Amino acid sequence: MNTLRQLASNRAAVLMAVATLFLGASTTYASATATGTNTGTGPSSYNLNSQSLNSSDWLTVVRDAVNNCTIGLVANSGNNISNGNTISGGIGGGSIVLSGTVGGMLNNSSAPQFTLDTGLGTDTSMFGNAWTGPNSSNQNVSGISRSTTLRVNDTTTNNNNVQANLNSGNNQGNGNTSIGVVSGGNILFGVSSLNGGNTSSPVALTGTGGMSGGSSMATGMNSVTGPSSSNVNSTSISNTLSATLNRTANTNNTFGITANSGGNQSNGNTTSGGVATGTVAAVVNATTTANSSPVISGGTLAGSGNNSTSFGNATTGPNSSNQNVSSVSNSTTINATDNVTTNNNLQANLTSGNNQSNGNTTTGGVSSGNIVLDFSATTNAN
Repeated sequence: MNTLRQLASNRAAVLMAVATLFLGASTTYASATATGTNTGTGPSSYNLNSQSLNSSDWLTVVRDAVNNCTIGLVANSGNNISNGNTISGGIGGGSIVLSGTVGGMLNNSSAPQFTLDTGLGTDTSMFGNAWTGPNSSNQNVSGISRSTTLRVNDTTTNNNNVQANLNSGNNQGNGNTSIGVVSGGNILFGVSSLNGGNTSSPVALTGTGGMSGGSSMATGMNSVTGPSSSNVNSTSISNTLSATLNRTANTNNTFGITANSGGNQSNGNTTSGGVATGTVAAVVNATTTANSSPVISGGTLAGSGNNSTSFGNATTGPNSSNQNVSSVSNSTTINATDNVTTNNNLQANLTSGNNQSNGNTTTGGVSSGNIVLDFSATTNAN
């Protein structure tokens, strides 16, 4: 009963090149705070408070798993001959019973292998220009830019090929004075192909809010500005997330079964017990589960934050330029592709007939055994 399973374990080549990781640990996006004030600046002076934060992180996960299993079985208990005897007790092929399981469970780790924190904090800018000198230039500038790129490519391929040639027939009992029954033995063959691909989430998200879920608060005041002065409070925030999630699961099952318990002969005997063949039964089950879990688990890729702005210009000087500028840009792009292909191919040639009982004085008759074929193929995907 374990013959097929043993052959599968000996011949199955499972090639797994999994988890190519280009970023070890993801970055937690903390809050950013900028505070700047230009007060009491001199005539024709240039005064600048500037904050710049640029963060770029990327995570690429490639899991490529291949299972190739090829099994060839030849079993023969037939082709027996008992000819030209005075008394023969009969002749028959013994039973052939084979069963086993093939397949591979690929990219199915019990827990996510990588984490990515997409949570954002609160960005705060508190700026002011007061009592600025004539003809002076006074600037408070904050620029925050964050970029996260996530790439996941999960690919699994299961190739299972089982070829079985089973024979318990083609037995002969000819030209005997007396011979018992010429029979072919039972042939019972069962194989199950169990395949899984991309059944786990490789990436777990942590943090709350998502890349587009950060909050910002900007305050700015231009007060008592000098004549012909230029006074600017500027805040710019940009958060960008790009995620490309590709999963492909391919399963190819090929079963070729040739089983024969027939082709038995009892000819030219004075007394023949007859010809009987055994039962031929083949049970083949193919089950595939693919892309059954999300690529990412937990957390939030996209969210919504709160943006608060409080600006003012008060007691501005003649011919002065006073500006309060706030810009917030959040962008999330997600492209996801799930492809599952399952090919099940069964070729079965099952024979219990082609038996002969000719030219006998007395014969017990000829009977063919039952042929039973049970085939099921199930795919659970996406």
